[in-house]
Amino acid sequence: MDVSDWGHSAQAEGWRRLEIKPEYGKLALIGSGEYLGEMAEIEASLMLPASKRYVQIPTASTLESRERVEYWVRLGEAQAKRLGFDAVPLVVTSREDADDESIVSEIAGAGLIYFSGGNPNHLVSTLIGTRLLDAIRAAWMTGTPIAGCSAGAMALGSVVAGFRSVPPKHHPAFGFADVVALPHFDRMIGRLPGVMKSGIALAVSAGNPMFGIDELTAVVLEPSVSTDNWSVLGAGAVWVGGRNGSRSIAAGEVFRTSILET
Repeated sequence: MDVSDWGHSAQAEGWRRLEIKPEYGKLALIGSGEYLGEMAEIEASLMLPASKRYVQIPTASTLESRERVEYWVRLGEAQAKRLGFDAVPLVVTSREDADDESIVSEIAGAGLIYFSGGNPNHLVSTLIGTRLLDAIRAAWMTGTPIAGCSAGAMALGSVVAGFRSVPPKHHPAFGFADVVALPHFDRMIGRLPGVMKSGIALAVSAGNPMFGIDELTAVVLEPSVSTDNWSVLGAGAVWVGGRNGSRSIAAGEVFRTSILET
């Protein structure tokens, strides 16, 4: 499915304002490191205490080789075992898979739903407007935590940034958070020196803040505590950018998306 054909589904899911409510589940945007030992404590902290079902969705990597997808599944299973959880890998490779009831039904009872890395445009175009994404959104709205790492983090925001193409091509994302997420930010700044300026410009045009998320770092929203308090966890920092400039938020700090307005 070409992203130019996303149609009304894309308009409904991206480039809009989202009202997050206290009953929603935690939302975690992660710069890198899914299923690594360094991230085990963070992943464990996201899980609902009443469930051991760790649903892992490697769709963003399914344009790569079968071996690569199997690598992510094995890595996720190892992390789940390390934490005492039950890995539930959903290898969704097509929109047909994402509308398959046998796959959609696996969302029920999840303690955490996690989108791992790869190609964010493939992840979004595969799931947007499908029964699987509808089920994930419904679960999140009733308390199930959702997390995305790298491509997964980009997909959970309002826009998938496409700075690597010339000219840049940006596409609507799932819209779980009204932010433009840029993962691997500490590495990206060195490789793509203009990414800070470009990211802020994109965020401003979408009416959202930019979250530049360092590797092995998560920025987490817990609506039951506050619907606009984001916590930074892990090894690095999160850069928040917008119309009024940018600011670095260190691990251990809490901030609001309006931080640049003060």
